[in-house]
Amino acid sequence: LDQMAEKRLSVELDKDPKEYEKHLQDGLRIHKIYTIPKHVIVRGPKSILDRRETIRNLPVPVGDLGVGIWQPSRPLDTSDGGLANCLRPDPARVTVWIEVVPVQKNATVKNVPIEVRGLPGVVYKVLTVDKTQPFTEIPEVAIQGPEKQLAEPALRAYIDLVGVNEPEKKVKVMFSAAPDIEILSTPPEVVVEMTAQKPE
Repeated sequence: LDQMAEKRLSVELDKDPKEYEKHLQDGLRIHKIYTIPKHVIVRGPKSILDRRETIRNLPVPVGDLGVGIWQPSRPLDTSDGGLANCLRPDPARVTVWIEVVPVQKNATVKNVPIEVRGLPGVVYKVLTVDKTQPFTEIPEVAIQGPEKQLAEPALRAYIDLVGVNEPEKKVKVMFSAAPDIEILSTPPEVVVEMTAQKPE
């Protein structure tokens, strides 16, 4: 006969997070995964508890999970050494906190035109900072985001001069893009010359 005992055990995931990622849909990855709580009190045969410091949850099915935060409840594995259900953890179930995010990839968008948002009837001439040549487009812009959105990032480069009446102004180009797209490139500075002449 074995003496019954109680012990505080740490709760461990049943598998490495990378193993879980293999079962996710394409284009997704696990950002965070952990159990709540992280420790439980377990009652069971003393000979078994003496050689244990951890207990694991039963596997979590993740194949249908999309982007978001998920909190499935899973039982703890109470079998040990061929003795089915010989352990009695309290609580008997844990919450597995899973955050699924899109896989981030890098891309480069070439020849992004610079739009000028200004006043009607004003001609805007965009130049390099040294004013030696026109600067009407940005040769390359590095971006990062979910692979599906990189195909059409809706990237725009613009200068907002609404309400500016100065004949010349040094400004920084601004970027806008589709949601979840991060601009990695530093926006360039340009000089804009403004005249009241209407374009021919």
